[in-house]
Amino acid sequence: MADLVVSNGVGYKRRNPWGVFGLSIVTLGVYYYVWWYKINNELSNYGITNNPTTALLAVLLGPAIIVPPFVSYYNTADRIRRAQEKANASERIIPVLGLLLFFVVTLFAAPYYQSQLNKAWDALAVAGAEVHPA
Repeated sequence: MADLVVSNGVGYKRRNPWGVFGLSIVTLGVYYYVWWYKINNELSNYGITNNPTTALLAVLLGPAIIVPPFVSYYNTADRIRRAQEKANASERIIPVLGLLLFFVVTLFAAPYYQSQLNKAWDALAVAGAEVHPA
């Protein structure tokens, strides 16, 4: 189950990290790409400079050129780190660790990224944002 953190009229979803993993497996990877777009869109809505469509295309079609998905993985982790800083979260993602997880086992990086993104939304909730069960 996911909670919706609402700040300044914009909603950010706190997803279960292992739910992202499980749904990605059950849907044969389709949910992974939906999730990738959604987290990048949420980061964009939060004010972190980003183009969610470009991020999605980099991981979806980029493997044909080899480099783009890895750039997208690193840049998204860096965006999560900037969101954590903006929300004053106590912990910070390590972008290089996220990139290494994608090298080793791609699906295991998704729970790491989502759990780190949840920390930004948790800090936002502590700062006074509304939290609604989704």
